[in-house]
Amino acid sequence: MKFLSFLICLCLLATGTVADTAKTNRADVIRLLQKFVAETPVRADLEAQGFRGENLELAVRQSQVFVQDPGIAGYMADLLIAANAGQAPQGAASGGLAQGLVDRGISHLSLREMRHYYLVEQSVMNALPPRECGRAIKGRPQTQRQYDIASQVEAQMNTAALREYYRIQLKAARLGLRHRANKLSPAREVEIVEKIYADLAVRVADSNDARGLIAAFQNVNRVSNHRACTAGRLFIETVLSLKGNDLRDALILMSTL
Repeated sequence: MKFLSFLICLCLLATGTVADTAKTNRADVIRLLQKFVAETPVRADLEAQGFRGENLELAVRQSQVFVQDPGIAGYMADLLIAANAGQAPQGAASGGLAQGLVDRGISHLSLREMRHYYLVEQSVMNALPPRECGRAIKGRPQTQRQYDIASQVEAQMNTAALREYYRIQLKAARLGLRHRANKLSPAREVEIVEKIYADLAVRVADSNDARGLIAAFQNVNRVSNHRACTAGRLFIETVLSLKGNDLRDALILMSTL
């Protein structure tokens, strides 16, 4: 889950564990990573975030499955080795060690699975304070506060919905190992963007600041965090209101942003 990915990456990078990887091979790094996760007091951390009962057991299990998967664990190890060599992909530390795989695999999910994934992401976005929400929309490095809130949202989810979200997360990561992210054709991307902005224009038409909101949609990095948050929430809401192939392609497009 998100907060755990953050914890793993933060602790490994901050404590110097990665610095030792120059003297070890990939298999050693995988073992170190698995040992670190196994010894992390996950249950207590999850309980502090509000997880109880079956949701707690699901989250504890989810905290282990990524490092237990040979392919995903190898991907994580490669990131740590690259970080030690100063070659880690931008955003790898703040996004979590496996998040790149999840992002790559989302576009290969079924429409139902993609929608479920982004409905949870929407719930997290709506729960964030405007400043943290705006930072997330702008793609700024993620904070512990953001991870805490994401975890608290997950803790309160219906158990069946949480189980499905975790299944989708793992499936996306495994798909990301085998596939590059799906991309729309340039013509279809233009078509979908125009569709989204047309629907956004309708949604903000009655606002006293319609022009400002449209400008914020077009360049969130030039507006305040509060304005970026408002624009981002409306954007996600608009995308999730689409149907059929428009929804599928809009979610594929969103997975690449």
